[in-house]
Amino acid sequence: VNLKTIEWKDDCFENERTWPNNLLSNANVKVKKFTYKPIGNCIFHINAEAFSSSQYDSIKYLDLKNAKLNSSVFEDFVFKFKNLETLDLSNNYLEKITMNLTNELPHLAHLILTGNPKLSCECATIQNLKYHHDNTVQFGILRQ
Repeated sequence: VNLKTIEWKDDCFENERTWPNNLLSNANVKVKKFTYKPIGNCIFHINAEAFSSSQYDSIKYLDLKNAKLNSSVFEDFVFKFKNLETLDLSNNYLEKITMNLTNELPHLAHLILTGNPKLSCECATIQNLKYHHDNTVQFGILRQ
């Protein structure tokens, strides 16, 4: 399969969604961009087994905005994408960023965190990312 972009718009009628294991088959090894768009009031649960190791290597753009995710998304899921260049976690329930993003995501060039009103992080984390590649960091309310 030669898919390079996957955009999933999810109506989520059950009010809760967990991605199944092997959501993306191993045939989708060329996927570069993955977007998940929940519609409605869905509570979303990440499942790291939904992607294969080849997808963790190939995906460069990950869009999980409006998915009601908390900060565990970083350690449980996002940090597995070693070639990630763009990460959009806008309008979620992020509370903190404690890990050094430049170490965990060395290729990250665009981090979008707008609409996370409870978000706090070590300012050095954001500054390191911003100056690492002269990258784009967008965030709204940010408490220290």
